[in-house]
Amino acid sequence: MSVRLSHTFVAGRSPGIVLVHGLGADGGCFAAAPRLLSGGHALLIPDLAGFGKTSVVPRDFSFAMMDQADLVWALCEEKGLKEIILVGHSMGGAIAILMAESRPGRVTHLADAVGNLVAEDAFYSRRIVSQGWAEFRARGFE
Repeated sequence: MSVRLSHTFVAGRSPGIVLVHGLGADGGCFAAAPRLLSGGHALLIPDLAGFGKTSVVPRDFSFAMMDQADLVWALCEEKGLKEIILVGHSMGGAIAILMAESRPGRVTHLADAVGNLVAEDAFYSRRIVSQGWAEFRARGFE
């Protein structure tokens, strides 16, 4: 994919910790993490496509959760993270689950913090996605 995720990275030992933010946030919501979490582990905090410093993306990017997951995996590859501990918040939890499902041998732990475990639970997210990109871009979500 042609999207390059902005991110914070702290080098360290494996498994690396990857923190995935939720809808309406960016990696900045984990600003204290480098001081509090790493304990010597590598730490990766991306801004997902369309969020934070990765706000400009190609018009044809789908914003599908699996495409977001693939972008985070590509960043993990770039940083040499072979095994990871995934922590996802809200929408980031859904992305983390997809990441774990797509490469189960590489995820040592998964934490879903205030996430939607099933699509039926994604009340607002489901309504936003049903708008389509052009409509959302034109008027947003009330």
